[in-house]
Amino acid sequence: MSNRHPTQVSKSSFVAFALLTATTFGVFANDGIVIQGSSTVSSRLFVPFKASIEEKSGQKIAVTSSKSSAGLIALLEGQAQIAMMSSPLEEEIPNVKKILPTGDFASLKAFEIGRTRAAFAIHPKNSTKPVSMAQLKDILTGQIGNWKEVGGPDMPIRLVVVRQGGGVLSTVEAQMNGGKDIDVPNMIKVNNGSQVIKVVQQEEGALGIAQLGLVSEAKLPELGTEKPIEQRLFLITKNTPAAPLQKVIEAAREVASRELR
Repeated sequence: MSNRHPTQVSKSSFVAFALLTATTFGVFANDGIVIQGSSTVSSRLFVPFKASIEEKSGQKIAVTSSKSSAGLIALLEGQAQIAMMSSPLEEEIPNVKKILPTGDFASLKAFEIGRTRAAFAIHPKNSTKPVSMAQLKDILTGQIGNWKEVGGPDMPIRLVVVRQGGGVLSTVEAQMNGGKDIDVPNMIKVNNGSQVIKVVQQEEGALGIAQLGLVSEAKLPELGTEKPIEQRLFLITKNTPAAPLQKVIEAAREVASRELR
C-alpha cells in the first residue's frame, strides 16, 4: 500500500489530468474541429465536400471515419467535438451503453443534417431481380436462405454486415426487424463498411448491408427493393454547441440539402 499523503496523490492526479487536457486541446487546435463516426456521413458528405463545408463554416475540420457507435464513444470520452451518426441517437445509445455504461448520455444533442438510403449490395454475377419488402424481411430474419427462393441462382445467401454499432445496420434493424439484432445462419460480420464491400466482391452469394456511397464507388449492383430504406444522417454534440461547432453543423446541413438526392 502506498504511504503517500492524499494531498500528494491529488496533486499528482491533477498534473496528469492537466497534461492530458493540454494534449487533447492541442490536438483540437492543430487539426481543427475533430469529427468522428459514421462512414456513411463521412463518405456521402464530409469526404467529397470537406472543402465546401470548411469554406462555408469558416472552420478547419479533421474527419475520422469509423462507425456511428465509435464516433459517439469518441465524443463522450472527449476525443472528438462532433460525432457523425447514420441512425437516430435513441437507436444507437443502447449499443454504446454496453461499452460505456457511465457515459453522460443526457448531455447529447442531435442535429439532423440530411437523408440518404441504405444499399443492399450483391455480387456482379448475381442476377436476382428486385424483391418485395416481405421477401427482404424474410431474408433478413433467416426465413429465406437461398437465392433461388427469390428467383435467383441456387446458392446460399451470405448476409454481410458491420459488427454492432454500424448506423446502416441499426437503421435496417429498426425498419425491418422491429429493432432486434439481425442474426441469421452463415452471416459474415466485419469491422467496417469497406470490408463489407470487399467480401461482396469476393463472395458470389453475398448480400451486403452497406452505405450507398461505398456501393456506388465500388460499382457493385444492388438488390432492388419495393421501396428504399431511408437513413437519417446526424451530427451529435455534447450540450448546446459552441458557435464554431454550430457553424459546421449549419454548413453541413446546407451542403447536404444540395448534394444528397
